[in-house]
Amino acid sequence: MALARLLLRLTRESGRIHGQRLQPADPLFPELEQMGPDEIAEMVAQTMEHEGIDPARIYAFRKTGLLVTSDETLSLLSAADRLAWTGAVQQFLDRQD
Repeated sequence: MALARLLLRLTRESGRIHGQRLQPADPLFPELEQMGPDEIAEMVAQTMEHEGIDPARIYAFRKTGLLVTSDETLSLLSAADRLAWTGAVQQFLDRQD
């Protein structure tokens, strides 16, 4: 849900900034085109924090780059990605003890 709210907010801001509704050929978020992947990932992580997402999931996202929103999404990952993500979650939890 947090990601959906982020996308909706960015869509609205884009319309206000550019003064018109987006057309099919327009980039959805032209300001993101100026950002690198690390900056975009950090923006997503900050949004996750703001929305109160489980800190273990945020840590795993930052560590792996995988955005896992539910157990169902987790099951869609490859075995290697699932192992990396669950390992990152466990690493976070181990550090909390």
